Amino acid sequence: SIAGAFAEYRLVEEQDLAKKPVELSNEFAASLPTVACTVLTSFNDAGFKVSEDNSSKSICIIGGSGGIGSVGILLAK
Repeated sequence: SIAGAFAEYRLVEEQDLAKKPVELSNEFAASLPTVACTVLTSFNDAGFKVSEDNSSKSICIIGGSGGIGSVGILLAK
């Protein structure tokens, strides 16, 4: 995991921060980086690079209604 991802407090540079949308709870917003890193790692292990053109590739996301699965679907599009 990213150093300090599960810490209660962490010092970071201001340019590495983003404002939390008011619609999101603190808990939900705090969970997004961990979920996104899990999805990106899984995609990378499967040879599915989000930064590349994947129009000729297919990926099966089982459990797409859960937290990781739903973020996976969004990043795969």
